Amino acid sequence: MDDHQRQNMYKHVLIQVSDLIDQESLEKMKFRCGEIICRREREKIKSPLELWSSLETRERLGVKNLHFLKDLLTSCLDRLTATRAISLVHSYESTSSGVGGLHGYQANGANNSMPRNVPANPGLFTPSLPPMIDIRQSNNVFQKEFRFLCSSLGGDWEFFIRELDVPDSEIEVIRLDFRYTKQQIYQCLLVWLKLNQQNATKEKLITALREVKRVDLAEQMENDDY
Repeated sequence: MDDHQRQNMYKHVLIQVSDLIDQESLEKMKFRCGEIICRREREKIKSPLELWSSLETRERLGVKNLHFLKDLLTSCLDRLTATRAISLVHSYESTSSGVGGLHGYQANGANNSMPRNVPANPGLFTPSLPPMIDIRQSNNVFQKEFRFLCSSLGGDWEFFIRELDVPDSEIEVIRLDFRYTKQQIYQCLLVWLKLNQQNATKEKLITALREVKRVDLAEQMENDDY
């Protein structure tokens, strides 16, 4: 396993662990980091991912340095949640160290439903991302709207996607797995569609555009001028 694969796996497991941590547990973790992170910096931390980043800066967390993370999980989470989180970390350590080889890896391709460089064994990692889909071949009912948004949002895309309530953890994984902005936007829109299913409407897309001050795009969609 090369360093790029290991780094991707590391980022994925941090995101998955973050999804298990509620606000109360996060506050406990921040308190436990009192001797490592100053109070002013701790007060700025609003999510587990921000805490991980702060610990990485202080060299208390890294690709091959997960001891302190496991201590936090064990001491600050309830027993069941801690067990799940520690299991994810142990699975990452086992796989990244070469135990079991690379049998869990799949090559990238249009039919691959797993994120790039993540073990396919669902007992280790269970990514929620959809497969890479060619917009031109997609049969989803929002094909026209998605193509327009991918081509038009530009640098505002993350604000728009968050307005649709796509979780930050999903956005971060997609940013890691897809290189180009249009791909990232499209994959995030697929996640939105999957999460909302029958409740996903064109009107919600338009409302989100207005909320992030992209009235120009909202009006184009309202007038079917795209």
